[in-house]
Amino acid sequence: MHIDLVQAAMSDLHADVHRQKIITATNASLGTMAGKFAIGMLCRKVTVTSSSDGAFLPTNLAGFNAVRASDDNQLVWERGAGSAVADESIYRYFTDVDVTAESDSGLPFVGTGAIEARGNEVTCADLLALADTETLAGLTLIISDEDYGDYYYEIDEVTDTVIVLKGNHPYQETEVEIRVRPNQTKRMHFVDDSETVITGTTFDVYYWICPNPLTLDNDIIPLIYADALELSVIRRIPETKDRRPVSKSELEDAMKIARTAEPDQSIPSQPLSEQGNAFTLSPTGKTPYKMRGE
Repeated sequence: MHIDLVQAAMSDLHADVHRQKIITATNASLGTMAGKFAIGMLCRKVTVTSSSDGAFLPTNLAGFNAVRASDDNQLVWERGAGSAVADESIYRYFTDVDVTAESDSGLPFVGTGAIEARGNEVTCADLLALADTETLAGLTLIISDEDYGDYYYEIDEVTDTVIVLKGNHPYQETEVEIRVRPNQTKRMHFVDDSETVITGTTFDVYYWICPNPLTLDNDIIPLIYADALELSVIRRIPETKDRRPVSKSELEDAMKIARTAEPDQSIPSQPLSEQGNAFTLSPTGKTPYKMRGE
């Protein structure tokens, strides 16, 4: 239906436009939207353990909804050292991008593999060999399809013969490039109120992902309000300008509706004092007030 609607917006002079052009514009527009706000169908959770080198995050991460300490559910705030207040008794995190290979690891991995259409088992001798020294379950495997780009799948398990994915790949691939933890993968670092790096503590990261390409008729658009995607694609394709022009304000209004329609993933802002410091509460059982001079 989405492709039919976009096709109907095209001039008769371009009625024979290729399906591929609409698909390409659709995936580009959807990727842009995923970079702007959290999409409920794409929300995920991962538990990481802090270390001095940082905790690697899923490669297809698009943004964060919340980060909490696993033991006491305490919120962790994204704050740089420059914005930290001296007496804040809170954890903070920041992220960076890993751009160098780990000296003691076989990651990042780049190789070639194969997978059947609508299958979830990847065959790759080199990656199976790496599984002897690296824990691959839970990491993100990327399949680079030559027509539609990168597909991201979480590795479910590794057997003696195949790598099992969570999710089915739509096309048969032979001698296709596959990657695991490429250099653009983000890492998350945790520090306490004195900017000391926290290590050995588990944190729950709530995030949303970049969607895999939509290419099949039965693929599901992950948006509750899909009209915003339709308008974005129409505006992106030049052949629609005469028959169905989409103004900037019309698209912005649709984007606002799309954002509002998604489940609210926001975190209440941390209350601050008049001096801009974080409020701290005394432990239970302590006297909250004292007389002046005592």
